[in-house]
Amino acid sequence: MSKQHSEIRPHGRHLHFLEELEAIADAAETRLETATRRRDSIRALHERMIAKAKRDGLPTARLEAQRDGLMAEEDLDSLEAAHVEALHHHQQAFEVFLTANRYSLARVIRHELIPVLLGEGVRPTPEQRAALADLAAALRDYLWDYPSDDADRRIRASWKRIEAA
Repeated sequence: MSKQHSEIRPHGRHLHFLEELEAIADAAETRLETATRRRDSIRALHERMIAKAKRDGLPTARLEAQRDGLMAEEDLDSLEAAHVEALHHHQQAFEVFLTANRYSLARVIRHELIPVLLGEGVRPTPEQRAALADLAAALRDYLWDYPSDDADRRIRASWKRIEAA
């Protein structure tokens, strides 16, 4: 029978894995918001300049090209993709921590993490099975014993092995 925790325990002194992923997602969101504001400012400034040029009967093609070039430099598509990827990674890690927090036995945690990390119905390879066992043990120690730096390092190492396998 598994012991239930009502919430995930607080982390140690430095950014541990889940906190770091949240910080990365937050930073990606900030970069996206900043670029969006810059693009909107460029558009607004150039629209005013283009409107004035039109009122004065001047050509606007150069201003329009300049506006389009500056807006393209913001590369919002790649910033948005990076933000979505960071959010997905954080959400998946959060789901892993929530799953591990429900069970006190590493073998049960390992079994429950398979659909979360690999997908429903996927049979793990021997490498994935070993990495999942290490991840489950590290999560068990981190969530049920003490959120130590050592357990955090083991979580990171096994997570990388799972991603690589």
